[in-house]
Amino acid sequence: MPTTDDALLIIDLLEDFVSADGALNVGEPGVAACRAAGEHLAAWRREGGLVIHATDAHTADDPEFAVWPRHCVVGTIGARPRPEVAPAVGEAVVPKRHFSAFFDTGLDQLLRAHGVRRLTLCGVCTNICVLYTAADAQMRGYKLRVLADACAGTTEEAHRFALGELSATLGAEILA
Repeated sequence: MPTTDDALLIIDLLEDFVSADGALNVGEPGVAACRAAGEHLAAWRREGGLVIHATDAHTADDPEFAVWPRHCVVGTIGARPRPEVAPAVGEAVVPKRHFSAFFDTGLDQLLRAHGVRRLTLCGVCTNICVLYTAADAQMRGYKLRVLADACAGTTEEAHRFALGELSATLGAEILA
């Protein structure tokens, strides 16, 4: 449960990653992660904890599309949050164009303004945006927790690998 110096960071639980027709659909693990994240989010809100949504928000010609299929373009259905984890009034949304929610965003300033010292992470993809956001958070001095049941990777093997890196390399506490 949240403390006064803790924030829940929901990463990329968006239609293009979780919906069956999404451009980068991670499959059933993404659906399960969304359900679990929704449950964690409801509990977090009941406790009055700080919630922040980091969301892919690409331009139509984003250079990332040279590596990945076109996804989460601003204004498209694919860029919308899943209903289970949609932002509530007053919850911050941090649009991002890169893997890390810290790169070229105001996330660090937002967290510091709220006195956050620990981030609890969930989302997709464990092996990409969750991992790189966690790495940037750790390098900025934040303590880390990861809600493993509310994360999904591009594959199960990639998910397990990322959880190992999050724990062993970044010192994250992995929660079920």
